[in-house]
Amino acid sequence: MQKVLYVFGGEKASGAEIVLDRLMRYNKQVEPHLFISPGDYADRLINEHPYIITPSQYLKKLNRVNAGSFAFMWMALRNYLFLSAKVLRYIKKHQINIVHANTVVPASYLIPALIWSKVFSGKTKWIWSDHDINFFSKLDHVFASTNLKWYDTTLTVSNAVKNKYKDKKDQSKASVLYNGLDVDHFKPDHSIRNHFRNEHEIDPEILVFGIAGNLSVRKGQLELLESIIRIRGKKNNVYLLIAGGLTDEDRDYSDQIISLVSLHPHTAKYLGQVKDMLSFYNGCDVIVNNSNIAGSEPLGTTIYEAMACEKIVLASDTGGSKEIIDHLKNGRVFKAEDEGALDTAIQYCIDDRGNLDQLKVSAREKVIDVFNIISMADNYNGVLNHLSK
Repeated sequence: MQKVLYVFGGEKASGAEIVLDRLMRYNKQVEPHLFISPGDYADRLINEHPYIITPSQYLKKLNRVNAGSFAFMWMALRNYLFLSAKVLRYIKKHQINIVHANTVVPASYLIPALIWSKVFSGKTKWIWSDHDINFFSKLDHVFASTNLKWYDTTLTVSNAVKNKYKDKKDQSKASVLYNGLDVDHFKPDHSIRNHFRNEHEIDPEILVFGIAGNLSVRKGQLELLESIIRIRGKKNNVYLLIAGGLTDEDRDYSDQIISLVSLHPHTAKYLGQVKDMLSFYNGCDVIVNNSNIAGSEPLGTTIYEAMACEKIVLASDTGGSKEIIDHLKNGRVFKAEDEGALDTAIQYCIDDRGNLDQLKVSAREKVIDVFNIISMADNYNGVLNHLSK
């Protein structure tokens, strides 16, 4: 059995952490250990005791905006050296075979430990997971390229992420590992659907569209809302549910959405942050991923989760979305940032509502075949076994 030390950043869980946590719990071929930044997510994991967990303040995100250049550089250097020293001691004490860093910043923090390990030991192998097509800063792009060169293997969540590395030699060090879903949890359930619709006072027969994600320009909720309003104005009986939290950087955009919803209470409802996504998916008929080009989805979580629940899924043709959806076979892909294409995709669901049962079934079959936790664990273990030879 492989002993793997996972290293997570961030004080709150995002899709990147949730997916790897699911893999760590399911995969019985690995003895998982975790270094994680202190915070709400770490507290929850510690209370659940799923595996050995070590919180480390050196994994906390650095505030590049408020810190001066000198202060930022000092804090970064401190994190690099202190975290690396701590990880090296842990590797030796627990006889760790493989270190797996999750996302670009934690992986970059471990570069000193990686170099030390390769020079003085060479036994430990190093992996990092890249979940991003675009980064927030040029510095992160530099970190990603550095990680790609130094780590033994880079795992990308889609070919769209892998292909951002233009150098074919660099690409050869990267492998695609699709995220895995628990398909026994994410599945269609009519009782959950009925309870959700009763709770939100939604007509059982109305065609409900849903979109999930923090309210953000790159997610395209406002444009979807405007499209639904236009189409409902043509006497189509449709309704939109918007699930997602608010962010400071997109507050004006969020305010526009909430204001427009208040003007059209019979057309749309803003639910805020939704924790029970299984109920949300089952309560809707159609899930839309309307990401713009700048916000390209590396591998849209809401897409394959909704498909597992046998929902009609409409997704803009960005990032890894086309790796999940086979157009008109198990969902529909439309041109990003194209008002007419979005309207056409929505009207397609309305006009063909009674003829899409096979598409829904095929959607779940695609997830079971490609995006399930069993396949993810098998492929992941194959990577580990190859490194250990």
